[in-house]
Amino acid sequence: MTRAFFKSCLVVVGLLAVQAPTSPGQQIEFPCYRNDPRVAVLREFFEALNSPAGPLAEDFLYAADRHGLDWRLLPSIAILESGAGRQYAKNNIFGWDSCRTGFDSVHAGIHYVASRLASSNLYKDKDLDEKLAVYNPNSDYPSRVKWLMERLGARLQSATVPPQTARDYSSILTPKKSPAKMMSESTTTARISMTRSLVVFWLLASAFI
Repeated sequence: MTRAFFKSCLVVVGLLAVQAPTSPGQQIEFPCYRNDPRVAVLREFFEALNSPAGPLAEDFLYAADRHGLDWRLLPSIAILESGAGRQYAKNNIFGWDSCRTGFDSVHAGIHYVASRLASSNLYKDKDLDEKLAVYNPNSDYPSRVKWLMERLGARLQSATVPPQTARDYSSILTPKKSPAKMMSESTTTARISMTRSLVVFWLLASAFI
């Protein structure tokens, strides 16, 4: 009975830990994304933009997956707001709350902003365009974020599509012969063969005369 009670307590504690809201200073433990192709794609994307956020790729992915967000959304917002960590204050690379809110770390900021975009009354139950319109009222902001998201999606697709087997173009590159030419070549070959046979027969006959 004691063991059963202990196991029940562990289950309850685990559920509470999963359901607890993310605070600006909360430390997050997340599963390994070592084999997730999005990690390499996101790191390379940050590097191409001279962003120092590459080592945080797994944070971006886990925060998005945990809160049911498109994995491309947070990186795209961070790129527009701070160059994904090139210029920011208070560990706030998202420009969250007009940069008035600070976080204990950039890591903590990623998870906090993800939780707000998913569950805050301002953002929940809204589609992507509606979320972005609330996040930044500039009319071109949604299109700029979605453009970056498309670039990330294209990179992932090109990284995960298996290489195609090389096709054999020899039949295309080698010109086909017409039936008349093939017949002519066949006749010529037959004549040469017959001539060789006659020569061999003549030599053999001469040897025995």
